Amino acid sequence: MATIRAKHMAHLCRRVGTSIGAGVDLQRAWQQEGGRGSQRQREAAQMVVRGIKQGDTLAEAMERTRGYYPSLVCEMIEAGEMTGQVDQIFLRIADQYEHAIRLRRTFLSGILWPAIELGIATIVIGIFIWVMGEVVPRMQDGSPVFDLLGIGVGNEGLRNYVGILALIVGAVVFVYYALTRSWFGPVPMALFMRTPLVGQSLQTLLLSRLAWTLAMANNAGMDARRSVASALRSTSNPYYTSKLKQVDRVIKRGDEIHDAFREAGVFPEEFMYVVENAEQSGTLPESLLRLANEYQQRAESSSNVLTVVATFIVMGLGFSILIMFIFRLAFFYLNAINPSTYGL
Repeated sequence: MATIRAKHMAHLCRRVGTSIGAGVDLQRAWQQEGGRGSQRQREAAQMVVRGIKQGDTLAEAMERTRGYYPSLVCEMIEAGEMTGQVDQIFLRIADQYEHAIRLRRTFLSGILWPAIELGIATIVIGIFIWVMGEVVPRMQDGSPVFDLLGIGVGNEGLRNYVGILALIVGAVVFVYYALTRSWFGPVPMALFMRTPLVGQSLQTLLLSRLAWTLAMANNAGMDARRSVASALRSTSNPYYTSKLKQVDRVIKRGDEIHDAFREAGVFPEEFMYVVENAEQSGTLPESLLRLANEYQQRAESSSNVLTVVATFIVMGLGFSILIMFIFRLAFFYLNAINPSTYGL
């Protein structure tokens, strides 16, 4: 079963958390979810209801949906059940999902128009290549007099052009998945995270999520090892998740969380300062929540920075294609009117 979409997860957590907080029975709250959303969403909610009826905890029932609900959410719900804070955990998870959705929406809306321009540019060139096959005269060997990209004209040129675009898109998708899933190890992502501006912006987004998860886990009563593991996994970034075993080993030997983070060597000094002082004063959850809120505010600005960078990249690709197109036409025209071309 596929994982639930972020928007649906945010709505579900908001509804369930509000219902439980208002005194609605847990089973009844999930029975209501069994009549909402898509077929998969209803089936997953019904599986949770059956699990609760059979005596499972809510976290166990959610885990039985074969990964439909994220494992991190199930861990947080389990901790919330231990401390009687299930409703608050649901509402705070909803807040986190809604914040992530807002950032993604801002990013996508920012690059929408440049992406449309890039799409139009690639379509126009494809149409031009096909039209050239109908209007451009052929030389004695059958090759066209004018070949825009050197890949042919007409149907053959269009097929080659589409194939090249497919390879480029495929390569971009492959690199994205390779980096995010650590297929090449943590080194490429570590280098990317050190990139000026973009790397710092991404780090702010990830630290906001990490601080929030660590605060929620600690506040819900999770032990230190499990809290830190959940926090690192919540980033879904190999730059941090690759340090999971190292951090766990330090905590296991009896050191504090800030010692483990410092030994990992991937966290900024500001973050380390807050964690260390919070542990020493016994206010780790409260301090981390304040830090998470501060990082969330910074994340808004960071998201705007990433949007501007992505916008310029996409616009640059679009303009590059159009400029190349114009220069190729100009060189063809200049060559056509140059007397030396005809031996004069």
